[in-house]
Amino acid sequence: MNSRYKIILNISLGVMSCLVVAWLLISPQIHHVNSLNDTVKQKKIELATLDQQIRAYKNAQADLAKATRKQDISGAIVTKENLVEPVLDLEAAASKAGTLEILNLKELESNVPTKKDKNSDVLTRAVAGITEVDYDLNTVSDYVGFVKFLAYLEHLPHFTEIGKVVLTAESLTSTIQQQSVSVNTGKIDGNLQGVFFIKTPAK
Repeated sequence: MNSRYKIILNISLGVMSCLVVAWLLISPQIHHVNSLNDTVKQKKIELATLDQQIRAYKNAQADLAKATRKQDISGAIVTKENLVEPVLDLEAAASKAGTLEILNLKELESNVPTKKDKNSDVLTRAVAGITEVDYDLNTVSDYVGFVKFLAYLEHLPHFTEIGKVVLTAESLTSTIQQQSVSVNTGKIDGNLQGVFFIKTPAK
C-alpha cells in the first residue's frame, strides 16, 4: 500500500472518528432541545386551559351580577301592603334636598283607570302582576333644592315615574311709587303627578 492510499485512509478514519465524536456530543443536546420543546408545548396547553378557565370565571361573575341586578329590580316593585316603603323613600329624598312636600295618594281601585285619569302612560299595555298607583306631590323649595330632589327621585330603590311637573315661582307684590311691583322670593311651588308601581296577586 503506497503512501497516498495511507493518507486517504487516515483522513477517512479521522473524519469518521470526528463524526462519531460529534454525534455522541450533539445527540444529548438534540434530545435536551426536543425535551424543552415538549415542555414548552405542554406549558402552552396549560396556559390556554387556564385562559379558558379565567374567561369562564369572568362569565360566571357577569351572570351572577345580572342575577343580582334582577333581584334588585324585583325588590324595587313592592306589594300594596308595603307601599309605605316607596312613600318613605320619597319623603326621605325631600328631606335630604331641603324640600317641603305634601303627598296625596289616590285610592287604589281594582279597575284600571282610563288614560285621561292617569298621571302617567308608562304602561302602554297591561303588564300581568303590576299595577300603577297615582299620586300628586306638592313641594316648596328653591330651584337648587328642587333639582336635588329630582336627582334623589331618580335613584330611589323603588320604582316611581313622574308624568307631569308644574313649577310656579313664588312672588310678593309691593307698591313702589304708587305702582304694583312683583318680586320673586326665590321659592318655587312644585306640583308633580306620578305613579308608584306595585305587585298584584295573579288571578
